[in-house]
Amino acid sequence: MGTEIADLKREFRKELREIKQSLEFVNKQYEDMKKECASVKEENAALKVSNDLLAQEVDRLKAQVRDNSLRITAQDQYSRNKNVEVKGIPVEKGENLLNVLGKVGVALREPIASTMRLPRAS
Repeated sequence: MGTEIADLKREFRKELREIKQSLEFVNKQYEDMKKECASVKEENAALKVSNDLLAQEVDRLKAQVRDNSLRITAQDQYSRNKNVEVKGIPVEKGENLLNVLGKVGVALREPIASTMRLPRAS
């Protein structure tokens, strides 16, 4: 009976050591996961800050593009402020467009500096 008790004690100690090792392994895994989670939280916070800065930059650039578009439109309109569009003049073979529109300029009492035909949809 004494040996049986000693055998049981040995077996309990062995199982206790195995349980302790298992708990240590689980604890190490838990600690590693905590560290990884903290690292991910830090990275996420940094990414949020970066994202906010990028969003501000995008908003600033959108405003700048809008401003530039308005300026370009205004400059385009100003560059055309002395243009006259004449429609309905048929295309003639060998025509001298400056002579044709020069007659229009004479009728309007305005000199015609240059002329061009704009492409039209067929």
